[in-house]
Amino acid sequence: MSSPLIIDVHMHIFDFKEQGRWAKAQYPGWEFGEGAPPSPYSKYDGDMEDAAATLAEARVSRAVMVYFHLPLIGLQEGIDEKRGEVGGEERAKAVAETDASAGEALKKSNVRACLSVKDYPEILPFVSIDPWVSEPNETADHLADLVKNHGARGVKLHAGSQRFTMDDRRMWPIYDACLQLDIPIVAHSGRDLGQTQYSDPRSYQGAYEAFPCLKLVMAHLGNGSCRQTKEVADAFPNALFDTSEITEWHGAPLAPTHEDLARLIQDIGSDRIMMGTDFPRWSPAHCVQGIMDLPTLSNSEKEAILGANAARIIGI
Repeated sequence: MSSPLIIDVHMHIFDFKEQGRWAKAQYPGWEFGEGAPPSPYSKYDGDMEDAAATLAEARVSRAVMVYFHLPLIGLQEGIDEKRGEVGGEERAKAVAETDASAGEALKKSNVRACLSVKDYPEILPFVSIDPWVSEPNETADHLADLVKNHGARGVKLHAGSQRFTMDDRRMWPIYDACLQLDIPIVAHSGRDLGQTQYSDPRSYQGAYEAFPCLKLVMAHLGNGSCRQTKEVADAFPNALFDTSEITEWHGAPLAPTHEDLARLIQDIGSDRIMMGTDFPRWSPAHCVQGIMDLPTLSNSEKEAILGANAARIIGI
C-alpha cells in the first residue's frame, strides 16, 4: 500500500514539555496487567513543537488534539479522597464547594486550547466539556461559541476521570448541541479502578440509543473492557471507535493479541474505526506500523482505518 492518507484522531498536546513528561510518567496502564507496555513510549514530550515534528515524521495529513483540562482530574480526585465515591447531588455540591470558579476556568482554557493551534492548520482542536462545573444548557451555549467563533471541531470527554457515565442525562443537551453543530465526540473507554464503571462500552448504550445520528467515538476500542465492544457495536451500528492505546499492548497479560484485535475490527466493521495514537505516549509512526502489521485485514481496510474513515466522519 503506497502513501495512504493518515489522520491521527487522538493526540494529547500540552502547553509545556514538562506536562507531557509528567502525563507519560503517571500512566500505569493497569488495565492490561502489571508492567510497562510492550510498545515503547515515543521520544517526544508532547508540546506543540513536538506534535508538529511527529506528524511530519509520520507524514500525517491531519490530527485531532483531544484537549482535556487537567485541573478537572484533580478536582474529582480531591472529592473522592474526602468523601469517597459519591455521585448525584452530593458530588455536585462538593464540586461547587471545592471550586466555584471551575466552570469559568474551563471556558477560558478551551479558548486558549483553540488559540494554541491557530498556527498549525493540520491540527484540529477538540475541547473539554464537563457536566459538573456548569449547567447543561450553559455548557451547550459555550460549545456553540467555541465552534462558531474559535475554531473548535469536536469534543473530548473522559467519563472515568470526570466521574459521570456516558448515559448521564445531563449530557443530553450537550449531545444535542453536538448534533446541531455537526461535530464529533471522542470519549475515553475502558475499565475504571473504582466500583462504578464509568467508561466501559456498555455505559455508551443509552447515548447511542437516544442519539442515533451522533458521531460518538469510543476511544481505545474499549481498552481493558474490549470484550464488551463487539456486543455494543452489534447493537448500535451508529457506534464509532478509535484504535488509540489498544494497539500498543500486544504481549501484555490481559491485552488482545494481534489476531484478537484484527478479528474484533473485522467483526465491528473497519469502516467504523479510526487510527489514534494517544500521543505523546506513542508516536504516529509506530501506531501506523501497528495497524499495518495486523493480520487478516486487507490493504483497503487498513487504509480506511489509517485515514479515509476519519476524513469522512470528522469532515476533513
